[in-house]
Amino acid sequence: MVTITVGVEKNKTQFYVHQNLLNSVTDAFASKSPCAKSVLEEDLKHFEFPKKDPKTFKMFLSWLYNNDRTQEMKTQCYRTNSLLRLYDLSIALQCDTLKSDTLYALLGVMNKNANTFVQTIDSLLKKDSEVFSGLHTMLDEISELTNIELGDVGSLLKLYVETIHWGNEKWQNRIVDSIREKLFDQREFLESYQIAFVFEGTKNTSLSDDKLRKFCAAMVYYRRNRGEGPVNPDKKLKAEVMERYFTKIDGFMAEYLKFEDEHMTEFPFEPARDPRSRESELGNCYFYFHEKSDVCTGGMDLDA
Repeated sequence: MVTITVGVEKNKTQFYVHQNLLNSVTDAFASKSPCAKSVLEEDLKHFEFPKKDPKTFKMFLSWLYNNDRTQEMKTQCYRTNSLLRLYDLSIALQCDTLKSDTLYALLGVMNKNANTFVQTIDSLLKKDSEVFSGLHTMLDEISELTNIELGDVGSLLKLYVETIHWGNEKWQNRIVDSIREKLFDQREFLESYQIAFVFEGTKNTSLSDDKLRKFCAAMVYYRRNRGEGPVNPDKKLKAEVMERYFTKIDGFMAEYLKFEDEHMTEFPFEPARDPRSRESELGNCYFYFHEKSDVCTGGMDLDA
């Protein structure tokens, strides 16, 4: 057995845990670990986590002693804040399996109730709390798991606008991916009121060259020049509709003309590409935030 003390003073709690179970998910207790200190130099089986919360450690033990650990996360209906603390603990314990299960549980919670998820993250950002120091790392890792599956495109647009102040570019990339795929699968376009919502919601963003704005411009450019191809030529935007885009949506004309210049330079005398399709020449990186040295979330080596 391993004796583990979690918390400090009145909040301090002692746990007795089977060594073999701990060793099956982490090396943190196999020997003296930098993430936990031994109370006695000669006793390597007594560890302390003074900065961690006993309630969170109980969540870890509930997961550890469950034969179906992934199912444990799904059935417990943990709150967002509890899962964030559990993610933080998984890093301290160097437990990749716990971290992975927690990330999928966080993704599930967010897909069920995006508003609560956003409010919790906002609260932590405003407090600049040490309780959860790996916030942006967590968002990066959630972004790399899978697409964000909210109910409809409108919900994804709202999520993008409400979280852009987080300044997490991988998060924004993943939301754009999800919007593109939903529109492509449904063979739909963003409506003018949705584009107006995007431009209004991102006008004060700190992220330069906003990619969702660029996607909106690319989509309108495609509709103006191609419509929906021979299947739905009626969806091609007429001049009077373009005038409304230019005059009613603040900032849209500049974004549209900028994209038009880019497209004509990169694809001279060629048809407009469908920005909804991640298989087209516009691909994944065209609407991604990244540094030139990065490998984007679409897996493309940008220096190649």
